[in-house]
Amino acid sequence: MGYARSMQFAVAALASANGIKTSIASATSIQTYSGGALNGAMLAPLLGGFQRLGSFPSVTTSAQASAYTLNSTVTFTGPWRGQTVTRTATITNTGNAATYVADGPLDGAPTSITVAAQAATNGAFTFGWSGITPACTTGRFREWSVVCTSAGNLHCECGSDNPDTVPLIAGQQYLASPTRIYPDSTGAYTIYEAA
Repeated sequence: MGYARSMQFAVAALASANGIKTSIASATSIQTYSGGALNGAMLAPLLGGFQRLGSFPSVTTSAQASAYTLNSTVTFTGPWRGQTVTRTATITNTGNAATYVADGPLDGAPTSITVAAQAATNGAFTFGWSGITPACTTGRFREWSVVCTSAGNLHCECGSDNPDTVPLIAGQQYLASPTRIYPDSTGAYTIYEAA
């Protein structure tokens, strides 16, 4: 199999809590952010400067007792494989500092974020990215081969919703083709993307 490109990364590059939008206060009415309000430094998923990746949008809350509405939602609208889609994160705590990851990836900058009404105005949100997944380029999915370059634990999925964590040593190849790599992986890796 030939490879179109390779991408080296340390796992610290797999998450950006405010890449899409920097901190904004919670509100007691529905809020929608778009255009210039999406002011983060990494609006589209990137890995070491490489584009054409997918990532899961996320929302991070600050710690503020009773500021958030339990099971309220944050909806990201944006591109995925040539279509406009919506991805939803659900806030499952009313006051903790936590990160909530949406139920699907995007492969470009979101066009809008809609946040449901919250319980109070003294909380705060940032919006960013969590983990990576292969995008679809030239109309088809490109498989990944992953080789460890610094020993660690690779937390990933391979075409299912059953994540696995695998310890790898430097030079070792992960024998399956990951369809999602989580940001709580450890170590460093090179991804070889199929041509």
